[in-house]
Amino acid sequence: MMFQYGIGNAFDSLAWQTPGSQFTWSSPVTGGTAASVNGNTVGRVNDVGGTITGLNWKDGETLWLRWIENDDSGTDHGLAIDNFSITARQATTAKPVPDALPLSYAFTTLLGICAWARRLT
Repeated sequence: MMFQYGIGNAFDSLAWQTPGSQFTWSSPVTGGTAASVNGNTVGRVNDVGGTITGLNWKDGETLWLRWIENDDSGTDHGLAIDNFSITARQATTAKPVPDALPLSYAFTTLLGICAWARRLT
């Protein structure tokens, strides 16, 4: 199974992205005849996942997620995705820092005014 995501408003016109192999997985059971499997049994669970950063997901756009499974010859696998979570965080922007030069001019001007006023008295 391969994980892909796309950002946009129409499913049929998305540019699909594949974030990397940490999201790709294969069936833990292969071969044999078709039968049901307990997916919670040790050895039958693929723990995969990771972090995707740097998405340009704007307000009002839709984030689409999909998993693609190749159509194997013969009996196909009945695969499931469990314990899925997603957390979106808004990008933080640095607050502008006041330029130190104008502040130093203001301080120097204030000192000059104080010295001039003192000299007059």
